[in-house]
Amino acid sequence: MIDALLTGYNELVHALSPLVHRIFDPLHMTGVGTYWHIMLVSLGIHHLFYRALPVLSKLTFPRVYGRLSDEDKRSWTVCVLCLVHCAFDTWFIAAYLSNQAMNSDKMRGRDSDFEIYLSITQGYYIWDMLLCIRNYKSYGPMYLVHAALGVYALLILTSGHLQFYALVYILPESLTCHVALAAPAATDGLITLDMLNAAVPGANSTDSCKKLPAEDKWPEECVDNTVALVSINKALAKYNITRRADIIAILSWMVFETASWKYYRNHFPEPGKPGQGTRTMMSWDFVSKYAKSLYPCKYGIAIGDNAANASVATDAQKTNVLDLVTNNDDAFAAGFWFLVNQSGSYYIDETLKDGDNSTFIEFNKEILYVGDADMDERVAVWDTVKEGIKF
Repeated sequence: MIDALLTGYNELVHALSPLVHRIFDPLHMTGVGTYWHIMLVSLGIHHLFYRALPVLSKLTFPRVYGRLSDEDKRSWTVCVLCLVHCAFDTWFIAAYLSNQAMNSDKMRGRDSDFEIYLSITQGYYIWDMLLCIRNYKSYGPMYLVHAALGVYALLILTSGHLQFYALVYILPESLTCHVALAAPAATDGLITLDMLNAAVPGANSTDSCKKLPAEDKWPEECVDNTVALVSINKALAKYNITRRADIIAILSWMVFETASWKYYRNHFPEPGKPGQGTRTMMSWDFVSKYAKSLYPCKYGIAIGDNAANASVATDAQKTNVLDLVTNNDDAFAAGFWFLVNQSGSYYIDETLKDGDNSTFIEFNKEILYVGDADMDERVAVWDTVKEGIKF
């Protein structure tokens, strides 16, 4: 079977190579006619790996990957593929830095094995260009120009021209490997880790979630402040929240409802209310509106035949919808979305006042419909958050 496939592959290459040569040789890209099949195979492997990475990531890093937003999952997948590509580039650049044929004549020196490695790398560059075309609206023209120039340059380099300088040309790609490993935490924003640790002392340790009592049944929902900080700052930027009073009020709401980031789904009294959750424990009505505003297509699939009337959704449909917004970014952003879109004058008229717990109490009663039963505890949380968040 394998022999038959290899024979068919070789026959196809032999049949098409003359045609490819006739097209590209006049453009001084003879390497295309020689290595086009390697480039296409490499492109196919990169694409298959790209498709498989979400599954592999979910299996390998279930807690981390599972909490990412859809946008961050796409970025994760692209970055992992880039990391693998950069590791390959680093390896073969190091192997050929001392190549005698290429060093002896830096203009015309060439190595056929090196051209094969360049052709494999070209598969990645073509994949990258196609990705930029597919995501043109998000990436913009400069990414596409960059990718297209990369493809063009490697077409020249695989044709026996200036191959020594391919090492210099591809060298920056190897540095990307280390940049990807560094993986910036994206914590820049109004809130610092020191502020959040002071505001939410119950989650101020990287092992705080490991200290959950044995009877806690949902450890996968717990995060510490280092994780929460990233998503909180993203949310503040997304909804343009800059007033300290607003930030303290929403953070206090989330800290109280989640017992310092331990939950994103309502569990109490057990088994909890289906559809209620995020880091604010919003009721189903608001979860439905929130998820629909972010992911209208996925929302329609999740809620099925009750899309027109969310109030009659089944428990399973409510759970499906809530699952759309339990990733870290969306779960922590829910409260700020609520403030901007569902709080009326409290946001528009800046009703919440800095350092004034009476306006926070009014917000709880008039907007969140909270009674007096646990108001003292909510205000105590607000006091702690107020003392921690200072800018």
